[in-house]
Amino acid sequence: MHPLAHHAGEQALAPLLLLAGGGLSLAAAFGRAWLAGTRERLARNRDRGAS
Repeated sequence: MHPLAHHAGEQALAPLLLLAGGGLSLAAAFGRAWLAGTRERLARNRDRGAS
C-alpha cells in the first residue's frame, strides 16, 4: 500500500484530514435534518395563524 503523504508530518496529518472530512459530512447531514424540521414547524405555525 502506498503512503498517502510524502513526508512524516504529512503522514500523521492524513488520517486526521480523512476523519475531519467524515465529520463534516455528518455535521452537514445533521444540519439538513435540523433545517427541515425548522422549516416544517414554521410552515405549521404559519398555516395555524392563517385559519
